[in-house]
Amino acid sequence: MGTKTGIQWCDHTFNPWRGCTKVSPGCQHCYALTMSKRNPATLGTWGPNGARVFAAENY
Repeated sequence: MGTKTGIQWCDHTFNPWRGCTKVSPGCQHCYALTMSKRNPATLGTWGPNGARVFAAENY
């Protein structure tokens, strides 16, 4: 779990999976897709041909 965040209303963050597929107009300016293109070795390939990567089998 992340212990540092720029989100003012929380102390920690946690994301159990990586990757997604655009599903609505709200996805047009997705920051996570931009980040995955900058660092695909760590964040994987997103979109319809990308693999959904889970942090653990529990999720």
